[in-house]
Parts: sequence; structure tokens; C-alpha cells
Amino acid sequence: MESAHYHGHRQRLRDRFLKSGFAGFAEHEIVEILLTLCIPCRDVKPAAKALLDRFGSLRAILDAPVSQLQQIRGIGEVAPAALRIIRDTASLYLQQQAKEATTLDSASRLIRNGVETLEAYLHRDATALVCAHNHLNGDVRTSEQDKVLTRALILAANTVQLKLLDHLIISPDKVFSFRKESLM
Repeated sequence: MESAHYHGHRQRLRDRFLKSGFAGFAEHEIVEILLTLCIPCRDVKPAAKALLDRFGSLRAILDAPVSQLQQIRGIGEVAPAALRIIRDTASLYLQQQAKEATTLDSASRLIRNGVETLEAYLHRDATALVCAHNHLNGDVRTSEQDKVLTRALILAANTVQLKLLDHLIISPDKVFSFRKESLM
């Protein structure tokens, strides 16, 4: 049962999230809101902070082995499985989103309704494209996987006589451009 000081906290977290996403959330509050989805009727702030103390970041928590997550007091057996489901769902979402590209005409202008699947741009008069994907954690630094993906996109575009003008990594408040940073 929720204690008096905690009454309504879950609802306030959800309301804040629905109003502005994770903007203004501390990292422990993000972990907390995830834990509220799988741990009913209990203050999850101590468990959220314990997870961050042990693993250091949301990403490390989501990547941690289930057996290590279960060692944290208050986590139990369901929460680690739920966190893995959340992580893998986000990963699938990003994979599906990465299949989209923006098509441009020969003057590098966005073609009307130019955000489409990669297959669709082949049927248009596109000569170039810009690809973008999100880093939901707000960190737009490139990973090795981002660099490999960019090289693969350049090769794929070249095989169908298209030019990849840029690959962007987007977070809620930053944009990283491979072209601007001379990585393509």
C-alpha cells in the first residue's frame, strides 16, 4: 500500500510524461516510471535509485543480465523480464524507424511527402536522400553501429544511383550530422 507521502506519485509521473515526454525528468524518475509498469502498489523510487547506483545508467540497466537485476532489493522476478521487454520493444521500434528515408530532388529539396520507406523512393524521381534515427537517451554521439550503418547506407544508395547526403542522429535537443562532422 502506498504511504501518505507517496500517494499519487505514480499518477503525477505519468501526467508529466504525457505532457512533455521525458523532458525535465531525472534519470531515476525515468527508471521509476518504467518500474511502475511492472511493480504494483509500492514505492519504486528506492529500487530505481538502487538500480542506478549498481548499473550507472538507464542503458546499463536495460542491458544488464536478468540475474543481476534480480539481485537488487525490491525488483523481484517480473520487473527484469518487463525491462527486457521494454528494451527489446524500443529496439524493434528503432529498427523499423530506420527503414525510413527522406527523399530529395536534384536540387536537394525535400520531395513533397518525402519521408517514406526505402523501397518507395525507388519509384520516385529522387536523386539523393537523408537518413535519420533517434537516440532516445539524448546522447547523439556516434556508436560503431551508427558508423557501420552509415557506410552500408552509402553503399546501398550508390547501387541504385542515389546519393546519401547525410545521416542524422536526433535527440530531443540535439542533432548530429555525419556530413557536418566529415564522417561521410
